[in-house]
Amino acid sequence: MQENNLIHLAFPDSEISDSLRQEVQNRTSSLHARHQGKVRTRRAIIGSIASFAVIASAVVAGPKAYALYGMRRIDGSMSDCQSAIMEGFELGKDGQFHPDRTTIYSQGKWRIEYHGTTQIYSNQTLWNYDPELNQVIKKFRPNGPFSHNSSGFSVMAMVEDGTRFGWKDKTTFSSGTLEGKPVEILTIEQSTWPTQAIIYADPNTHMPIKMTQATKRKGIWEISGYSTFKFNSNIDAKQFEPKFPATAAIVDVQNLKAKWAAKLEKPITEFQTSHGKVAIRDIAVNERGHIFVVYTDGQTAAQESEYWDTYHRTNVIPPAPFRVQLKANDTLGTTYFASDGGPGIGFQPYVGNANSKVPSEYVSLRDGQIPHGIWFIPSKIEPWKPKTITLSFTTDDKDFKWSLNLEKPTIKLIPDWMVVCGMGPRSAKDVIKEEYNVHLVMEMIPPNAKADDQGRVQIKYKYGR
Repeated sequence: MQENNLIHLAFPDSEISDSLRQEVQNRTSSLHARHQGKVRTRRAIIGSIASFAVIASAVVAGPKAYALYGMRRIDGSMSDCQSAIMEGFELGKDGQFHPDRTTIYSQGKWRIEYHGTTQIYSNQTLWNYDPELNQVIKKFRPNGPFSHNSSGFSVMAMVEDGTRFGWKDKTTFSSGTLEGKPVEILTIEQSTWPTQAIIYADPNTHMPIKMTQATKRKGIWEISGYSTFKFNSNIDAKQFEPKFPATAAIVDVQNLKAKWAAKLEKPITEFQTSHGKVAIRDIAVNERGHIFVVYTDGQTAAQESEYWDTYHRTNVIPPAPFRVQLKANDTLGTTYFASDGGPGIGFQPYVGNANSKVPSEYVSLRDGQIPHGIWFIPSKIEPWKPKTITLSFTTDDKDFKWSLNLEKPTIKLIPDWMVVCGMGPRSAKDVIKEEYNVHLVMEMIPPNAKADDQGRVQIKYKYGR
């Protein structure tokens, strides 16, 4: 998933932390009760957290804030510098900080190197090279390389952008010293996860000098990474040339998106409810037994935009308008658990935004409907065997079942159309990680566990807890 702002650029996703494990345990009862259901509201919230990471916001965004700052088309350009180099360092298991990410910017062009991958943004096109897959993802991005494009590197730009995007993290300003020199300090505390960023900036230019990231463990903030900044130096233009190995496969997202959108227009099957039609639009099953289902239930892009607009204006999650629940089983007796995106990756083809004037980059149907997704993971990963998979749809007035006979998997690991989805696995590591997250919940609560009269389920603590 694309990083959305300067702070996320500094700090990559980390391994499952103690705080994240605790979050899993705190939510397990709810997850177990709904693990086979379609809890799309929660998934959307988690998806936003995954996309936004730690971001700057001074006030709750509303109509005045949007009118003041506007949704600017900046074409990837920054307003307060000609060039920038940001070096990120992450705390390793050995207790030392190691180089983790390098971000290079110059006059609207970007180069981001992270864990072997390379992203280049130039001429309104984003190139993402993954050496493990030997694949290049090519995207047309006229407004800039990120889903939410920052307007500048300065602390003032961070605060303004946070307001413009409608983010609600706690921010505080103060002054102090860094290596004996006076600095202004912007502290940003993430509103959902126990994560904090501290930006030390020059008090005259307001440009950052250093940024640290900390995670709260047992009530104490512990530094997990930091970044340094260098501005307005000469950068070789060759850094932004999209040159990759000749053997790498190039996936043109614009073409792929058009082909997949045309396929989704033709439902595989559909059934009528009192609320409208529910239709299966696509399905893929990989060699590990994972099932990816894409369907529509009548919800439109306009409704999705209104939902998030209400949330951003009020900071209150509106009642979920979604009605469909899905389960999966097969003729081998496999138990399937649905990934719901927290704390893992999740799967959602369409992700909306809070500004209806900004078109979504994700696929929607010609009649305005948006595709939804559910990712089923088997309780056991076993060698492939022929089977019949049955999907069960439940609404408030009707149940519906549909079956698919499979002699072999339809895909190796990840559907080719996954790259045009808002959320979903992008690599083999993502698939294995999601198996771990789902199976962790299964270990803590067995499938036959029963809840008490208050809906609580006894948790089996493992993994050293």
